[in-house]
Amino acid sequence: MQNKFDAIDDFPKVYEVMLEYRTQFEAVLDNLQSEQIAGILDAIEDRYCMYKISETDKDDWAFYMKKRLRLNRDYFKRVLDKYFEQLDETQGYAYNKTSTTGTTSSGSGSSNAAINEENSIDTTSSNSVVGHSTNSKLTTHIELPNRQTQNEYPNDKLNETGDSDYSDSNSATENKDYSSDITDDRTYAQSNESNVSFNEQRSGGVNVVDQRERILKYIRNIYYDFTELFKDLVLQIYF
Repeated sequence: MQNKFDAIDDFPKVYEVMLEYRTQFEAVLDNLQSEQIAGILDAIEDRYCMYKISETDKDDWAFYMKKRLRLNRDYFKRVLDKYFEQLDETQGYAYNKTSTTGTTSSGSGSSNAAINEENSIDTTSSNSVVGHSTNSKLTTHIELPNRQTQNEYPNDKLNETGDSDYSDSNSATENKDYSSDITDDRTYAQSNESNVSFNEQRSGGVNVVDQRERILKYIRNIYYDFTELFKDLVLQIYF
């Protein structure tokens, strides 16, 4: 960005404008975590602390600054999410194998049963009665009258008395037959299914010292790398 100016003091310092507009800059980076937002803005303030902004008007410069932040905010998020994943130099080459074994079984069957039952029941009953009776009977014979009269002519009377003994007994036998048939028909079906999963993980196969050295070379200040994207928003007079 080219600027024509008469006095360098007409341009505010970067850290002053960053502090004044920090809340607006944070709002632009709302898709990042709070510590990530702070890391980016702090890095810009620290690197360009005593530099001058490229505009004499602070509002104009803040406008360009927000545009630059908005343009790169998705890039910031993706880089930071991957950058802060923990690296383990002892892990080495990772090997992962997953397998699943399935077993299915099924079966069916039927059963039939027929049962016949026959029962016979004999029933015998008997009854016996023994008794004694005394009878007394008076019999009067009446003859026809041989003359006219108002009364009857009894010609004799017979008075009979007597005792008698009696007994009675009987017996009976009854035979009953019972028959029953039972039929039982059954069918069944069954199905079984099982799955067995096996997960195998291996790691290693590297020189731990060499691996650590490679990781240390990879580690860098990612926030400082981000500040390169804002280099043209400051006056290059101090470079």
